[in-house]
Amino acid sequence: TYAVYATNSAGQACLLSKQFSVGQKYSQPTLSGANYPTSIRYGRCFGVYGTIYGNGSNLRSVTAAVYTTGGSWKTGKTLSVNTGSVSIAKSLDNYVLFNKLPRGTYVYKVVATNGAGTYTLLSRQFKVY
Repeated sequence: TYAVYATNSAGQACLLSKQFSVGQKYSQPTLSGANYPTSIRYGRCFGVYGTIYGNGSNLRSVTAAVYTTGGSWKTGKTLSVNTGSVSIAKSLDNYVLFNKLPRGTYVYKVVATNGAGTYTLLSRQFKVY
């Protein structure tokens, strides 16, 4: 309760009394301007980019990675951060080594954690041929 009192020679009077609650409601992180592969020739590089935003809450961790279709990690990086946004090209691209993947089908994912929770922001299947 927020209250304002005034005191004078006649006594004390409550001028304002309001109840309020304190809580934090964060929005999930978002991803803007991202790219992803659809198919890559074996041994070729592919540069990923985009910006992950915390949306009112600092990002705690961000991941850009390639997984098998069964969910096993192949290449990528998870960063622990404490910032409002992260550039994939500047911070994570060098760790996602598409040119090291054998031929097959994979999933490229971008995942971020902020005050609202952990969210998969991008999940796209692609082939190395």
